[in-house]
Amino acid sequence: MKLHGFSYQALRAFVAFAAIVTIAGSVSSRAEEASSFLGSWEGTMGMGRFSMRIVLRISESDDGEVSASMSLPDRGVRDLPVNAILFNGSEFLFEFDQFGGSFRGAINESGDRISGAWEAVNRQGPPMARKMTFKRISDEATEPVRLDFEMGANDPKVKGYWKTTLKVNADIEMAMLLRVGTDPEGELRGMIDIPDQGAQGIPVTELKFEGSQVEFLISGIGMNFEGRMNDEVASIEGVMKSFGQEFELVFHRSSPTAEKESPELFYGDDSGELDLKGFWQGTLVVQETELRLAVALGVDSEGGFHGTMDSLDQNARGLPMSSVEINDRHFEFKWAALGATYSGDLSEDRNEIVGSFKQGPINVPLTMQRQAGPPESNE
Repeated sequence: MKLHGFSYQALRAFVAFAAIVTIAGSVSSRAEEASSFLGSWEGTMGMGRFSMRIVLRISESDDGEVSASMSLPDRGVRDLPVNAILFNGSEFLFEFDQFGGSFRGAINESGDRISGAWEAVNRQGPPMARKMTFKRISDEATEPVRLDFEMGANDPKVKGYWKTTLKVNADIEMAMLLRVGTDPEGELRGMIDIPDQGAQGIPVTELKFEGSQVEFLISGIGMNFEGRMNDEVASIEGVMKSFGQEFELVFHRSSPTAEKESPELFYGDDSGELDLKGFWQGTLVVQETELRLAVALGVDSEGGFHGTMDSLDQNARGLPMSSVEINDRHFEFKWAALGATYSGDLSEDRNEIVGSFKQGPINVPLTMQRQAGPPESNE
């Protein structure tokens, strides 16, 4: 189950361990087992002609609590919680339930490499396994390169902000923002934002601009684009290819302030009467995967409904609803960028919403409870 990133492309006997560290707020009494693994690590997973970096961070608090997170910088996803880490001397295992995967490996004598294999659940056959090596990196190396997007007199005309809408199929469409800038060395670079799916700063792997021809590759999500800029330097029209599919796209020149400001929303009612407005949280269970979801539903000053969803275990925040339909206690929320729908009814006591969550072939029950406020960012 995947709620952010491209939902139609999923990221897809060890010895008895002496120490087990569960990443759920518990404190390890054997934290010394983790000492050689603390720090930041980066590995690359190959996917045919494409590749994707995986960054693992393992840290220890002052009171000995070990925690870990994983980032996929080439997909614009950061700080996903690792569910469990296990250590036994030089051997190492971490489990990542969100993608049904785990990594097993061992650290070398010099303490700068962890070599092993990534295993992921394959719903249609045996587990998939890929050899992989994590290399120790500095914390600073995980920070994205700062780019300058302001157009100078001698800068390439492609520099700046560009926006388009990708229509994957009849049910899924999403806004995409292309940002093209120069790095501190003056090299032309780019990145893609997909705000409707909570993805920010997906790096453009290769970028070419000659005459009016524009080409770029986004290795992390398996996309490449070829197009031509018009004479007015106001649009780029071309074709985006992804895993055998082709999409005609037109990028229009935009600006960092062109996005429509979100309206001020009201989540309660002065009369004290409870309705669907407010904050809700529940757990989506798909086969062996559990994802905590939080929904916020409010109204603007004109009475129009607006809502967002957070996928807490995937660190995807503020995914906007594309439509909200309410009829008395019945509701239907849609996320066009995810191809997802949540529909159901408000309970008699108005403290639960009970319904079903649909995304592609998935159709599972989902019950949410009313919350006093939005979830904390570190939950």
